[in-house]
Amino acid sequence: MRIAPLLLLTALLSLPALAQTTYDTYTGWAVPTEPVLPASESHPQLWFDADGLEAMRAKWNDPAYADVVARVRADISDYKRRNASSTDPGDRSQMAKALAFAWIMDQDDVAFVKGIQALAIAYQNVPRDASTASFSGDNDEIYRATWLQNFCDAYDWLQPSLSAENDAAIRAALAEEAGFLADNMVSGVRYAPRPHNHRSKPAYALGTAALTLSDHPDAADWLQLALEQQNTTTRYQFSADGVYREGSHYWVYTMVNAIPFLWQYRHAGQDLFPAYQPTFEWVVRTRTGRGWMPALEDGFPKPAPTHMVAAAYASSSTGLHPTAPLAEVLQWNWDTTDFFRDDYTGATRDVVWTIEEFLTVDADIPSTAPGASPTQYLESGQVAFRSDWNAGDPDTRMVLFHGVASADNHDHPDLMSVMIDAQNTPLAVDAGYGPGGFSDDRRDWYTSAQAHNIVTVNGFASRDISTQDNLGPEQRVFLDGSAFDVAEMQAPNNGVRGGAVITRGVAFLDDAVTVVYDLAEATEAADFRVQLHGRGQPTRTDNQVTWTAGDDEFGDGGALHAGFVADGPISYDNLQGWTSFYFSREEAQTGVAARRTATTAAFLHTLVAGPESSTAPPLTDRTVGDLVSAELQTDTGALHLATQRDNTVRTADRITTDATFASVGRDDTRATRWGAVRATTLSWDGLALMESDLAVTATGDFRNASRPTVHLGGFEGTATVTVQLLPATATLLSATLDGQAVTPESLGGGRYRTEVDAPGVLAFTTDAPTSSEERGEAEPFRLEVSPNPSRGPVRLTLDVLVPSPVRVTVSDALGREVATLVRTLAAGRQSLVLSDLASAPGVYSAVVEVAGLRARTRFTRL
Repeated sequence: MRIAPLLLLTALLSLPALAQTTYDTYTGWAVPTEPVLPASESHPQLWFDADGLEAMRAKWNDPAYADVVARVRADISDYKRRNASSTDPGDRSQMAKALAFAWIMDQDDVAFVKGIQALAIAYQNVPRDASTASFSGDNDEIYRATWLQNFCDAYDWLQPSLSAENDAAIRAALAEEAGFLADNMVSGVRYAPRPHNHRSKPAYALGTAALTLSDHPDAADWLQLALEQQNTTTRYQFSADGVYREGSHYWVYTMVNAIPFLWQYRHAGQDLFPAYQPTFEWVVRTRTGRGWMPALEDGFPKPAPTHMVAAAYASSSTGLHPTAPLAEVLQWNWDTTDFFRDDYTGATRDVVWTIEEFLTVDADIPSTAPGASPTQYLESGQVAFRSDWNAGDPDTRMVLFHGVASADNHDHPDLMSVMIDAQNTPLAVDAGYGPGGFSDDRRDWYTSAQAHNIVTVNGFASRDISTQDNLGPEQRVFLDGSAFDVAEMQAPNNGVRGGAVITRGVAFLDDAVTVVYDLAEATEAADFRVQLHGRGQPTRTDNQVTWTAGDDEFGDGGALHAGFVADGPISYDNLQGWTSFYFSREEAQTGVAARRTATTAAFLHTLVAGPESSTAPPLTDRTVGDLVSAELQTDTGALHLATQRDNTVRTADRITTDATFASVGRDDTRATRWGAVRATTLSWDGLALMESDLAVTATGDFRNASRPTVHLGGFEGTATVTVQLLPATATLLSATLDGQAVTPESLGGGRYRTEVDAPGVLAFTTDAPTSSEERGEAEPFRLEVSPNPSRGPVRLTLDVLVPSPVRVTVSDALGREVATLVRTLAAGRQSLVLSDLASAPGVYSAVVEVAGLRARTRFTRL
């Protein structure tokens, strides 16, 4: 390789020297801009060199890649039938690339001739003058970017066989286009005056051109400019933890150009993949159960092509798994994606994506599901609450709480919105982009505050704390417990004179129920509306609303049941609008707004998903004064919920607390789990479950009475915390704080006090028998099996105290082993699905081993 000297560029942003703008204050990343070019130009050199050609041809004939090869061959066959002179520039670039690839892989003479013909007229009828019209309509720079990369690939593969005359002409055309894009990106016409996908896409393409024509005298300048302008976008549109602020659609659209360049630059000797690792992790961290990226901002539900970058992370550790490299998790993400359409890139008029897929995918990489907690917190303002990492499981619930700082392109008023995916179906939905995209005639709806699952004040959405500093809502609370996960955000709202403040919390209880609490404060009386959009037309009875979505290409079908309570009378309005799932697909839907007119207000609503035929679980309003409270029936008992605007000790029904939000779960008549946000006390039927001298966010899980846990969230200082064991007759045998032994002080009656100076997990061992021990069967951890009996997959649910390897052995009635499963699970309540049980009807036993402990359960196959 060779490294060019640093160059002073004439194409600079027209900003005052050293001035810091909103584009410089976000948390995204930048890569080195000193250009690294091949030591000398030779071809092929972009994806592989002459020494690697035979290995690529062997891959081409490897049965492991038969599916993608068949799709590439279908493209080749299609383009071999075409006439290059009758194609437009987009088709022409795809034709040149596909046929050039057929030549270098198969030495296909027809492809060779037609590929050269397409390449020779690459930019025929494409504007060459520096004017705004040259970068608009069908010749927009976002299209020209992909054309240039396609033509560069074609040239790289055909060049060794070109005549000197053809080589010179084609090379000159590519250089002219590269110079044209470079001269007008941020100077000249300035077709990309702001850092977003209209800058990054041509910047990645310009980098490809520089690597292709690496002996060109301007190649170093082009590459440095490309890297600098890519950086302006990754610094501003991406967060440090990988969130892309233009939404799912434009993330994929950007990766159409980014992924090829990243691989090509890596082959040239400069590996930028480590800098981009957070964004490839982000799409896994926030994926739905079907593997889709949620439809945020100007976006649609999208698959993420993580298999195309997996090989770059073969030795990269990741927070998504304690031992497996990121490559295996990225491979799993793709392998478990359920497609609703093949042309998902948004660039189907320009890309030959199947070739990139073939070039980058590695079939030898194993698929490994994430071993991290299913609930994922991103500091930039997203929380993905998730019941498990199971793919395609209708029982999997995923809730996205979105509060990423706004950007100045493709932005929607959706701060602190909530979306739910369950039953393999999008149920609480965002509006999407609109079938006509940016120019949709209904765009006023799609970008309105009324189109999103947020709280409005006199019709206004909440806004960033600081736009200049790229600060979104304040992230106030996060706790990931075994039966109680919660996050809280706060943002200003300018819907009234003097302003208002909205605090929204989202709790995910028992890995199944979502509870949203909204606390509103304004300087004068205002119209507060809690908006919720489901799919289809809702039915409402009093304070409960149900949406039902049928089985279609976007979901298997399901129902969303919502119930509302507040600290005053609620009115309900319908919100007529639409949801878009792709450019060609839009469905009408009716949202519901729960409304109060007041200076302050407190709302609480529950969200429960189920099959299409499910009925709404009863929700009883238990509100007393300023403590908003509700009782939600569950299969085993109920969840008792409460929220308030100030932290005053109050009582409603069976709960007494000063918490901002609290939940107590009971099975039959016995309280078995609880959680509280910003509380010093939480009592149930007069029994103090938790007391602290500092306000803490905490959750206790006593469903396994012999091994209960208490998770403590963030606080400052040293807290003296008293915990009530359940049942109260239990005696503490031992205790640990994050694995280190501690000795809590006994206060009698099952109450134990300890000092804690940092967040952590208190794990107890008690003498309390579990229900199975009372039957004479030792059960070291809670283990459930469902459905039972079953004709299909069987789900095992267990509580894991710390991240642990888990082994499941399934045997038939004669003790013969019929299946085994080994996984590493995160702490908390986790599920394993036995999906390959090709076994005869009968009774089977499953032995689960975790950290040296064993438990057994039985199930019946029908």
